[in-house]
Parts: sequence; structure tokens; C-alpha cells
Amino acid sequence: MANQTVRDIIQAKNAKDELIMSHLKKTSGILATAQARLANDGIKHIYQKLASLPSLSSTLLDGSVAPTTTQKDNYSVNLSLLQSFMSEANVLENYPGGPRAFFIEQMAIYNESFFQDGANSIIYGNDSTFGDTTYSSGFHQYAKAYGNVIQAGGDTGSRTSIFAVNWSRHCTTLYNPNDINEGRVLNFDTFDGKPVMDKKNTTTGASRKDYQMQAQGYLGFVSATKYDVAAYTQIQDAADDRPTATNLDQLLDYVKADPTTTFLYMSRTGKRLVEMLADGKYQRGSMDNNYNTRLDYWNGIPIAIDDNISDAETTVLD
Repeated sequence: MANQTVRDIIQAKNAKDELIMSHLKKTSGILATAQARLANDGIKHIYQKLASLPSLSSTLLDGSVAPTTTQKDNYSVNLSLLQSFMSEANVLENYPGGPRAFFIEQMAIYNESFFQDGANSIIYGNDSTFGDTTYSSGFHQYAKAYGNVIQAGGDTGSRTSIFAVNWSRHCTTLYNPNDINEGRVLNFDTFDGKPVMDKKNTTTGASRKDYQMQAQGYLGFVSATKYDVAAYTQIQDAADDRPTATNLDQLLDYVKADPTTTFLYMSRTGKRLVEMLADGKYQRGSMDNNYNTRLDYWNGIPIAIDDNISDAETTVLD
């Protein structure tokens, strides 16, 4: 949005209502329902994992037993840094309400962007096509590493995924404690609201006076056991590639689903295809006057829509 200040001012002076951004908003069932924890080491989270249970011996009352030990391994996961920077010419003083009003409006926009990017990092992790290589692992990477993947066989570029996630203290989203202490997850710095001389041409040294704002926030995801995340991939609206009841049940078995801690996450296309299963079993009584195939649970496990799950996934995720 940088360097569009004059256009922004003209538009703001001619617009009588607030900025419309609803067409760019996305529903994120993941961030709305996920377990959340503060990272225990600032922008990094460290945890221990027991390698195996100790062996016990059966002995006589006066028998002896050899000493045993337990092995614990340390792991860590880094939070993803999401940030942006704006630099707008000092003509921003002519914006309705001045620079402060302009940046307050931008904060709402960047908050929405932060949560969309954050959900994307949790779903697609460090995949270079759908996620970002700077992210840690996401749903797709963990499910694949655990062997918890069911494939439907849809065409690359025309398919989506359904995830089963059993949230707990070791399967959780992670936030930076310093951000939370400030009362927000995305922090904004407007540099005291004062313009600064910003060099625009490194060759000639030409500069101009700009108002600036930096947005910065951290978000992470960690899964420590194979019973946390499972993925039903390659789903497509085609005869042999739609979800099946058997596969959805197996997906839930992968994570030892519990109605109090487990969610099924899917796109609107995924939910529509799951509802087709219910539609096929629908029976209408003589007194029914409302045809309804809306499905909010699968075998007691709540379904949540997340618009950040793509309907155009490709073979790079396989």
C-alpha cells in the first residue's frame, strides 16, 4: 500500500462509510477452536518427550530387581515471525483524521492479514508452495511424518484436505509471552507518530519525509505425538474422490478422537462433500417441512470450517 497516499486521501474524503473488507475476510475455525499456550522460551518452545516406559519385573517377595532408567529427549520448535512495514508520504496529514486515523484503519486490515497468514502457517507449515519455508511444520507435515494420511486420489490442483486434530498441552498453538503481556498478538509501532526523513534513492541520496508503521507478531504450532494430527488428502468433488464414512472414521481413529478435545477442520467444499454422505442417508418423515442436510458433527466430533484450507492443493503436499 506504500506510495499510494494521495489516492488513499482522495478515496477517504469521498467515501462516507467505513472501509469494506468483508469480501477479503476468511473464517478460521482453527484459530477459533485451537488449544493455545504461551511459548516457554520467548519465541521458541522447548519440550521433553519420553522415549519409552520403564520395564517392570515380577519377583518373589524377597527377590531382587535390576535398576532401570528412563530416557527423555529434548525438542524445540520456533515461532513464525509475521511482519510488515508501511512508509507513507507526509501528505498523510491531509487524510481525514490525520496520520493517526489512517494507521488505526490499517491496524484492522493487518490484524486480519496476520490471522490469515497464521492459520496458513499452521495448516501448510514450511511447504514452499502453500506455506513458507520460514515456518515450522504444520498439519500436513506432522500428519505425513506420523503416517496418519489417507489419500482420496483427486486431481492435482483441484483437491482439498480434511484434518483431524486432538488438541492438548502438547498439541497446541503457541504465542509469544511478550506480545500477550502487551494485550495483543500483533504489535504496531508508529514511531511516536512523527514523520522521519526516509532515503528513497541510495544513489542520489534523495529523501522525503514519511510517516511509518511496523506490524509484527509471532505464532507457532507444535505437535509432540502421533495421536495429535491426521490428514485426509486429495479430496475432490468427483465420483471416486469424495470423502467416505469409513475413511472419516479411520481419520478420527488415528488421533484417538475425543469429543471434548478433537475437531475436524475442512474447507467449505470439504464440508459440502461430507454433508453429501448425510444427504444419502436422509429420511424425511410425513410431518417434516424443512429439508436440511447441515452437518455440524461427525460421530460426535465437531466440524469447523477454515477458509484457509485450499481447494486447489497439488502433489507438492503428497
